[in-house]
Amino acid sequence: MTFLFRLRILNLQLKCQLSIGSFNFLVKVRSVVYLKHFMMVNFMLLRQIVDKQKGNTEKLQQEALILSQLKHPNIVRYHRTFESKRRLYFILSYIEGKTLQQYIDDDSIKFTEKECIAIIRQLVDVLSYLHSNRIIHRDIKPDNMILDKNLNLTLIDFGLSYITTQQITTHQNCGTLLYMAPEILMKKEYFKSVDIWSCGIIQYQLLKKCHPFWTNQKKENYIKLMSKPQKVDFNGMSKYNFKFERAAISFFEKTVAFEPEARITAEQALLHPWITSQSSETYIMTSKEIFQAYRGIFIFTKFQKLIVFLQFIKQNSEKAIRAIVLPQNQRFFSKQKSPKKPNLIKIPTRSCLNSSNSSRDSSEKHKIKLPPIINSKKSPRGEGNPSCFPSNYKIANPIQTTIEFKKSNYKFK
Repeated sequence: MTFLFRLRILNLQLKCQLSIGSFNFLVKVRSVVYLKHFMMVNFMLLRQIVDKQKGNTEKLQQEALILSQLKHPNIVRYHRTFESKRRLYFILSYIEGKTLQQYIDDDSIKFTEKECIAIIRQLVDVLSYLHSNRIIHRDIKPDNMILDKNLNLTLIDFGLSYITTQQITTHQNCGTLLYMAPEILMKKEYFKSVDIWSCGIIQYQLLKKCHPFWTNQKKENYIKLMSKPQKVDFNGMSKYNFKFERAAISFFEKTVAFEPEARITAEQALLHPWITSQSSETYIMTSKEIFQAYRGIFIFTKFQKLIVFLQFIKQNSEKAIRAIVLPQNQRFFSKQKSPKKPNLIKIPTRSCLNSSNSSRDSSEKHKIKLPPIINSKKSPRGEGNPSCFPSNYKIANPIQTTIEFKKSNYKFK
């Protein structure tokens, strides 16, 4: 079945050939629908895969699946797909206009800052829509965008798009070199933030008509250059000597940050002061800044708790605070206890018994009176000795004996 015959079956008429590439060629067709009172003509874009045997069908089917699920005013509309034994065809909506790269390359065209904001706002809105549907475009560049005469942007190529639920591994290295994020160039894991990097590069190109990092060097040198964070001189000369405003610089720095977690998301980019044209008092925090702020609060809270704990110890125990402050060799001596004094038992002599009666009354509760001791020859412990004293202890004249106790009670057995 010939190509023209297939177009007749689909009610399509061949209009003209647009371009031919190694991968596909584009043909402009029109769809004519005859109604009762008028004729509706709709121009479409026919994209033809040259050869199905080259293994390009899987990518095209993936692109068709993604486009069939997307409905956004800034995304090209997908209609249908048909194929033959050797070829595969895409039918998309035809968009009148030029690519964004053609506008950038044309030195006679100079965008104002308001026009740049309008273009970037549409691009960020598309990225926000894609990322909310778990789709990473991975090939955001001016060649894949068409602008009409009213500067309405349309994203047309989704050949490298990817539906994901987790981070993409390092072997999926794809995209255009000048718009690749550093993590892709260094073959690291990457996520949605790679599209935000490309958006920041395009913003710089619209304002200054040049790439912020590319200086016509070799590919290897550029990859080596992008393996480290780079600084951009916003005050440098360009073709049109454009002066960056503070909000524009902030948007560029937050989208082209070297670390992926330091970049803002598409939803945050829509709220940036440069996009909303509001005052710069609104501050957009990236995930890295949020983590650093939380970490600072956590460290301060721990330090504050430590101060409160030390104050509590100081108020309730001076010994505990000494144990924390003193060195290890001094703590050993501070923990040693002084030896206790032994309990004393005083047995008064005859001279002590002649003391004043007042002193005897004051210590009455600490004294025990013993009955008079009578000499007994049959005493088992010795002659004239009371049974409560040792056998080698003798009292010459048995009298009423008083025993004084200190610090503990003494009991006789």
